Amino acid sequence: MPLKRKKMSQPDVDVSSFSDIAFLLIIFFILTTTFARPIGRLVSMPAATDPEEEKKQTEDRTPMVSISMEKIVVGELDGDEDGKELTLSELRMNLINRSLHDLPAEKRIVAVEMSPDTTYQRYYEIITMIAECGGLIAVVDAEEAK
Repeated sequence: MPLKRKKMSQPDVDVSSFSDIAFLLIIFFILTTTFARPIGRLVSMPAATDPEEEKKQTEDRTPMVSISMEKIVVGELDGDEDGKELTLSELRMNLINRSLHDLPAEKRIVAVEMSPDTTYQRYYEIITMIAECGGLIAVVDAEEAK
């Protein structure tokens, strides 16, 4: 009688340890990951003022910088006349000529108004320039200013 060979079944691979290894790898990568810290500039914001002081500041002719993608317009906050259009270098010279570093903090405020089409990069460049020239940034909402 011929001998029949038994078919050998495939051994079952124990996969329960794979999930343990996967969780250990996840924990390892979480613990060893370093996050890049964004590089920025610390900008001093002016403290809130009472309405009487705010009125006095507008009488002191607070500069107003209106930013859009195409142009930069510098005028006076609540000023009667229209502002004049400047380039970035002309804006820097205008701010340097105002000697903002020499003024007390309440007179160093520069109001900034931004149109919706302005990129964050352009906005950041301008507020950094204002801060370097000694100005304190006050953000103006374009809707409320009208």
